[in-house]
Amino acid sequence: MTHECRIWPSYQVQKPRAKRRKVIVESNCADHSSRMAAVRQVGTAPELALRRALWSAGLRGYRIAPAVLPGRPDVVFPRWKIAIFVDGAFWHGHPSKFPGDRMSAYWVEKIRRNRARDRSNVRELTKLGWSVVRFWDFEIESEPLTVVRAVRRLIRPSLLAQRRARQGRART
Repeated sequence: MTHECRIWPSYQVQKPRAKRRKVIVESNCADHSSRMAAVRQVGTAPELALRRALWSAGLRGYRIAPAVLPGRPDVVFPRWKIAIFVDGAFWHGHPSKFPGDRMSAYWVEKIRRNRARDRSNVRELTKLGWSVVRFWDFEIESEPLTVVRAVRRLIRPSLLAQRRARQGRART
């Protein structure tokens, strides 16, 4: 099976002293592929900030991006069945960060599909018994303690239920 490689024009802004102008630069398949490969899926700055905040708050036992779960959550606490997603404001269509009225139809449709996939992943995880929480990347970077408190609120009831179950088994 052969793969047809399209040449996508990329726009580069040249900055001469007098004025700025856009120049179309043709890129080949290898250039395009290497650019797309450089886009991180795991280990982004907001994800690292979340993990640092969780660790410093004493929340241990999380796993990073397990491929076996729908949607591949960014951080997972398997013991308590908590899945955490870190959503990029643009890519997941935050109302103040995604200017849909100024974007082309391609981008509006792409973001709409991303959001539909997000909802589908949450439904699937919930059916599997997972608690799902989603945070915007800018929330994590600006208010990490608020994010940690939200995760703790999810863990605390799970801890209490586990303790009760252990106490019930010890009594019998």
